[in-house]
Amino acid sequence: MKNMTTVLLSGYYQTGNTWVGLLLCNYFNILNFNATESLLKIDVIHILEHNIKKEIEAHFPLNFKDGFPSVYQTHNSKFKTPEKTKFFNQFDKFVYLYRNPYDTMISLFYNQVVKKNKSLWKLYLIKNLFLSDYDIFVDFVNKKLQSYINHVKKNKPYADLVLNYDDLRKNTIGFRKLLELLVDEINEDIFTKALKMSSFENTRKMETKKKQKENELIFFKTRNGKSGQYKEVMNLKLIDFITKKWEDAKLNE
Repeated sequence: MKNMTTVLLSGYYQTGNTWVGLLLCNYFNILNFNATESLLKIDVIHILEHNIKKEIEAHFPLNFKDGFPSVYQTHNSKFKTPEKTKFFNQFDKFVYLYRNPYDTMISLFYNQVVKKNKSLWKLYLIKNLFLSDYDIFVDFVNKKLQSYINHVKKNKPYADLVLNYDDLRKNTIGFRKLLELLVDEINEDIFTKALKMSSFENTRKMETKKKQKENELIFFKTRNGKSGQYKEVMNLKLIDFITKKWEDAKLNE
């Protein structure tokens, strides 16, 4: 590990934070513990998502789990409060992750609304469901889009490394840049294994297997993480609305 370089990984909800954290943890789990299967999402949360409030009250100690990367993962904005800014400024590197706003809104809706509503869940299972036809989804986008835009505007310009989820799905360049902050040299064999372990397909299988062992009813498995899925469920009017908001905020610059 590169002289214990500490990294703050931040991103809005449903922009790929857990997936990126999973790949990092799988890499170090193979490297240091000879792991042969992927960690689960809940494992990543325990390893990387720390109680920020508790850390602030404890005078900012940076404690990391032995054998895993020196990374704190959060959905909080770095600049939400002076206390959080002071805490986050202790890190050597600030990495920010973002995703196209269309798929982000769909994933947010799924996780924050559909999961809590059985009737919506049944609708969500129907093939070719056109979300734009439902006022509850349009209202949700109107409410959440500005919050997401504000998060990106406040954090992205100050990051040492900016990662785009959609680019990460296409190639490994971003993952490599992130790992290079933490290790002197990337072990290519381990990197390849970690990528395979962290695939959405493998993660879904792992979580389903765990739930079956626990005899729990499986409703909400890991989604496919596809980029561009919005084209199948959003009409042009809603796409144009989101595009205008995003472009007006100049978030791609």
